[in-house]
Amino acid sequence: MNRVILTGILVFVISLAVGAAVKYGKQYWLIAGYNTMPKDKQQNVDIAGLASFMGNCAFILGSFFLAGAVASSLWHAHLFFAVILLYTGGIIFMVLRAQRFVK
Repeated sequence: MNRVILTGILVFVISLAVGAAVKYGKQYWLIAGYNTMPKDKQQNVDIAGLASFMGNCAFILGSFFLAGAVASSLWHAHLFFAVILLYTGGIIFMVLRAQRFVK
């Protein structure tokens, strides 16, 4: 199997695992910045909403990465660079949009 597809599968599985752990397993320590935030500031965060949002984003980004890896492997190898750029853009969107859960 192609290394690009294997990388896509690995990122997909890790994203699903982290997304499920945060959204369903209440593993809030996996949310970057939340666990290092002082306790008084953590009280101002809608953690249930944030965890659901972050879990959904992990599912979507993992699926996107897998689809992009398969597409770039089957059709055009240079497509993988575009997938990486769009994936990075998705992460930036996720970080900026997560600010709405801070009261």
